[in-house]
This record gives sequence, C-alpha cells and structure tokens, in this order.
Amino acid sequence: MVRITPLPEGLSKAPFTVYESRALGVSPKRLRAKDLSDGGRLIYLPAGRHLEIVERARVLAAATPGAWASHETAVVLTRLGLPPWLRGCSTIHLSKPHELPRERRTGVTGHRVRLIPGELTSIDGIPVTAPPRTWPDLAMVLPLNYLIALGD
Repeated sequence: MVRITPLPEGLSKAPFTVYESRALGVSPKRLRAKDLSDGGRLIYLPAGRHLEIVERARVLAAATPGAWASHETAVVLTRLGLPPWLRGCSTIHLSKPHELPRERRTGVTGHRVRLIPGELTSIDGIPVTAPPRTWPDLAMVLPLNYLIALGD
C-alpha cells in the first residue's frame, strides 16, 4: 500500500506553483501523486477540481514572473462589470512589459504592453491593471456605448 504524504495546509485546497511547493519543502516526487493534477507549466492543482477565474489568475500570475492580469480578466477581478457576451469568457489575459515575449499557455491570452508607473494594482495578491488602465485596454474589444458605460 502506497502512502501519500499530506501536503502543507496552504497547498492542499488551491492551485499552486512549483515555486510555492519548493518553499514549503514538498519533494518533486510528491508532486507526481494521484491527488494532484498538472495545471500546465510549473502549476499543480488538486485533482478533479474546477478552478474559479480568481484562482486561475492568481496561480498563472505567480507562475509567470513579471506578468499581471489585464483586459477582460482585470475587469472581472476589479468587479467593473462586463457586457453579457464576455461574462462567460474562460481565457485568462496576462500582460507583460513590452520588452518581454507574450505569455503562451493553454487558456491564456498574452499581451505585451507599455506601462506608466501607477497603472498596476493588487487585488488579493494578484497583480492587476488599475481601472484607468483597463479601460483603454478594452477599447479595441468593446463597442463605444459599452466602453462609455464602463468608463462611467
């Protein structure tokens, strides 16, 4: 009979990065156990668990140095409100500084942007574009009347 060593409390219920597991002393062999599933490059999650957008944004931003949630994902995290046709979007939008390559992962839309200091904020530990920056990011996606409503 094979015994699985319990994960530390912070890792047993939510997705986590390999960096977080190493910091808590979890062995690479433990990460291959059947109670965990591979969430993509450097990400692990409890097997059979559906992830909410906030959890996915947090772990993806943590696994991608220099990245932050932006565009539609930033609207969801800041609770600005999306038009009906964008509410069911399952893609996470991650932006990086213009000098770095776009993030390429399944379920992620990568962007390269130039930021002005002060355009980033943090929500529950997730780096996110601030609402004044999110508004122009969505200018290419939203019709004018929705863009005006979002700005109001």
